[in-house]
Amino acid sequence: TINPGGPQIVAENLVASGADDFAHGGGLETAMTGREKGLPIVVIAALFQKKPFLLVAKKDSGITKLEDFPGKKVSMWYTGMQFIVRGMLRAKGIDPSKITEVPQAVTMAPFIRGDVQVASVTPYNELQTLYAEGHKDLILFDPTDYGIVVPRDPIVTSEKMIKERPEVVQRFLRASLRGWKWAVEHPEETVDIVMKQNPNLKREHQVAMLREVSQLLTWGAAKEKGIAYIDPKWAEFTSKFLLENQQLQKPAV
Repeated sequence: TINPGGPQIVAENLVASGADDFAHGGGLETAMTGREKGLPIVVIAALFQKKPFLLVAKKDSGITKLEDFPGKKVSMWYTGMQFIVRGMLRAKGIDPSKITEVPQAVTMAPFIRGDVQVASVTPYNELQTLYAEGHKDLILFDPTDYGIVVPRDPIVTSEKMIKERPEVVQRFLRASLRGWKWAVEHPEETVDIVMKQNPNLKREHQVAMLREVSQLLTWGAAKEKGIAYIDPKWAEFTSKFLLENQQLQKPAV
């Protein structure tokens, strides 16, 4: 049974409660902060080797650097993105309370209208939508450029599932990674399958999405170690980063 996800759903909570056996989670940061709160969750794979989020501003807004953010409205998904935005600002000596945080809308309309000056986008979805609609004069802020590499989109399960049904965990993980690997190696066929499921989607957008997702799947150590490799270097960085930016009180377990 595949249950719908979405930016308003905290997948880690559903796994921790036993409502779901597995989930496509937010990121290592949400897993670490969740474990600190007592959630019995375990990350068994990190699909995206770096954060698939960017901050975007219109060039005519005058926002060209993080130091221009104070006093501005910044929209973000509260699935871990807030930790990264606050950490990026603190790393530049900027008090995060100087910006106005706004929950990200389901469309880019508030950003296009100017209701928010800085918005969050994924390179494979919202950014492609902005480009397709003619909004190409944009300033992008990539956490990676600020030395912030946080693996995202993990496959999450529970301690109980690992203890009681380890063979199911292994089979589920193997099947999931086999599917992702096939999708990267067969992009046209993958898009055909997606379009068959939902003919109302725009094929060009799906092609662009898969292209960007493939880059996230194979970035960094994943080139040699394989898709969904959990790089200890960036896992340790994530824990340290969250500690330094007051999102964790003790090192992640």
